[in-house]
Amino acid sequence: MQAFNSQQRVAAYTTSKTAILGLTRSIAVDYAPFIRCVAVCPGTIDTEMLRDAIALAENPEAVLRECEQMHLLNRIGKPAEVADLILYLSSDKAAFMTGQAIRIDGGLGVVIQGTVKDEAK
Repeated sequence: MQAFNSQQRVAAYTTSKTAILGLTRSIAVDYAPFIRCVAVCPGTIDTEMLRDAIALAENPEAVLRECEQMHLLNRIGKPAEVADLILYLSSDKAAFMTGQAIRIDGGLGVVIQGTVKDEAK
């Protein structure tokens, strides 16, 4: 998601993610129709790396809740959900897709910081 949105003190990381989007388009242009190239852009995914990083916080449970609440779906993603998207993109069902960035982010990329979500949901 850092290719689309950013945070403080992550300039190098954001730059590298943004470069992947350009590389995705360039590969699509240079190698179509023989090779398709699609970038998969996940939101927060429940991985060992995420859990290790959260464990360093003073209040890991509060950080986990904050991560969940950042997403419109009020949870972090599962590795299997990203894998399912990649399986689809690798299949003939996605044969007409190339040069795109596909977000699988639980709505993280569509919320402006500070907006209040409807509590009635």
